[in-house]
Amino acid sequence: MAHPPNALAAATSPYLLQHAHNPVAWQPWGDAALAQARQEGKLLIVSIGYSACHWCHVMERESFEDPEVAALMNAHYVSIKVDREERPDVDQIYMDAVQLMQGHGGWPLNCICLPDGRPLFGGTYFPRQRWLEVLQGVAAFWQQDPEKAEGYAADLTQAIRELDHIAPAAAPALSPAEVDKLFVHLGQRFDAHNGGVGQAPKFPVPSTWRFVLAYGAHRQSVLALGALHHTLAAMAAGGIYDHLGGGFARYATDPQWRVPHFEKMLYDNGQLVGLYALAYRQRPQPRYAEVIRQTVAFVARELRSPEGGFYSALDADSEGVEGKFYTWSAAEIERLLGPRAGLVKATYHVREEGNWEHTNILFTTESPEALAQQLGIAPEHYHAELAQAQAILFEARAQRIRPGLDDKLLTGWNGLMTAGLAEAYLALRDPELLALAQANDAFVEAHLAQGPALRRTAKRAPEGTYRAFFNAYLEDYAANLHALIGLYQCTFDERYLARAAERLGYVLTAFADPESPLLHFTPGDDAPLIARRKEYHDSVLPSSNASLAHALRTLGLYLDRADWVARAEAMLLAIWPQLERYPASFAHWCELALRHTCEEPEIVVAGPEAPALAQELTRRYWGPGLLSGAPTPDHRLPLVVGKYAAATPQVFVCRGKTCRLPVATAQEALAQLGL
Repeated sequence: MAHPPNALAAATSPYLLQHAHNPVAWQPWGDAALAQARQEGKLLIVSIGYSACHWCHVMERESFEDPEVAALMNAHYVSIKVDREERPDVDQIYMDAVQLMQGHGGWPLNCICLPDGRPLFGGTYFPRQRWLEVLQGVAAFWQQDPEKAEGYAADLTQAIRELDHIAPAAAPALSPAEVDKLFVHLGQRFDAHNGGVGQAPKFPVPSTWRFVLAYGAHRQSVLALGALHHTLAAMAAGGIYDHLGGGFARYATDPQWRVPHFEKMLYDNGQLVGLYALAYRQRPQPRYAEVIRQTVAFVARELRSPEGGFYSALDADSEGVEGKFYTWSAAEIERLLGPRAGLVKATYHVREEGNWEHTNILFTTESPEALAQQLGIAPEHYHAELAQAQAILFEARAQRIRPGLDDKLLTGWNGLMTAGLAEAYLALRDPELLALAQANDAFVEAHLAQGPALRRTAKRAPEGTYRAFFNAYLEDYAANLHALIGLYQCTFDERYLARAAERLGYVLTAFADPESPLLHFTPGDDAPLIARRKEYHDSVLPSSNASLAHALRTLGLYLDRADWVARAEAMLLAIWPQLERYPASFAHWCELALRHTCEEPEIVVAGPEAPALAQELTRRYWGPGLLSGAPTPDHRLPLVVGKYAAATPQVFVCRGKTCRLPVATAQEALAQLGL
């Protein structure tokens, strides 16, 4: 039965619109809902999720579409729906509350709060009957003992506010030995057999592997580089990778990377494109280049707006079934492929009974050469046959009902994708990669920027115009800064760095905490929540403070801003006591510590051959270090001024503001770098 629309019908978030015809009287987060709760003396339900969340859909079907459940919610509560991707500030607070109460969190996130927003009780997914019990029990508690409820909520809110308090502690002088300890600690959690960190569920966590790669490249650590390349090969072979259409799912539910949680997120794919590109520069394996190209092709085909912005995600479900779009029966493969079916079934472990829940996920375990030998055919014939079979299956899959598209455009996630594209261009030098990155930058500046300030999200109207919503958060600015830095490194166009410097200056004022070098997650002019948080733990996304600290150091080196470099170090030292105890939760900070201790080189390529020299260097060198260029005499970066030479190409290798004598070839520069 169709229900009349609720207050979410005017929302722009695809997730909120999914709930616009629930019988629950949902409202978006805002002053109106909070005022209603205070006026009526009702508790709040703050229910948080995102459009690609499988268990969010399950709870909606079981509870939020049920008239009995809705009647109970409407009678006793003011119910608020939040898209965690639009409002990560709200999500962060109530996620902290649930983790303090339950010891774990996730989505859907359901938190019952006092009328002023202070949390009282919460959890994640609740089956229908348990949700009814929670609704009845908490409403009765509020009615019978409001003073006790007030006291509990006050204590919990104070605990949330204290989470960001970092007690002053002596940090060691940063040294290579301290970074070695971080790597050893982190390495104890590597899965030597399957790749990755820990057991199931298994997330890619690109910031972890960026640190491992940087550490391995600088220290020439066989252990670090071996763990990295083993992990990247395992992910690209597993079911977490889409072998037909490219791109990675959000995580694997098993230790072997075979069974994905099928949602595809822009932020994962942007970071993984960059990670595989960096790994390709360190070890140029053809499979890495293939993964980069296929993943970018997926993003360009399925997550790109006509104007060059990138949408947020594809759902895990289609037709109400998780993974239905991506999985296959043996009979389908045999019908579509005929004589090629045996090759595909052997390659991807397809079984008559299914390799997962009576259907088949495509994953590999053997190399193409080993499979060709098993099948008794020449490797080149195997590759040709497999490519044709993949094309047939891809076309057949395209006729299926597609997973839902979350078509909001998030500034931070677009920044991550643009930064990944820039790194891919530096690895492969494919002009189309740079063109995608530059088009996205133009989109962000046209639709999400207001001078140095940014907005969080944009939504395309049917007529093709865009509206932007919400002030951007620290994570948006940090990702945008890295996108601009990446575009400079691809083009040597100093206008990108000038824009980045202006934006960084704005951030250091708008997000400042006078009592700490760390920055708030929200700008000072945002409407206040029950706590103003800082984000500094790294997870599937690098923390906004760590990412901003990297940008501070990079721009400080490029622009000769010693105060920015010092600020980055101060941020690192502020969280050092936690970092050295739990480096797995601070991997992006670990990489910053490596940068601060390794005398990262600054390489300047100069003269009319600068682009060609840069191309050769970036193919053969990757490690902590910055690349600058002076392809014309009018470039004005402090490090490149005076280094342009009209007649001969030159490469300067500099450390600590001291440059060695220039050399004319990439090979000579690599020798100066110790390679």
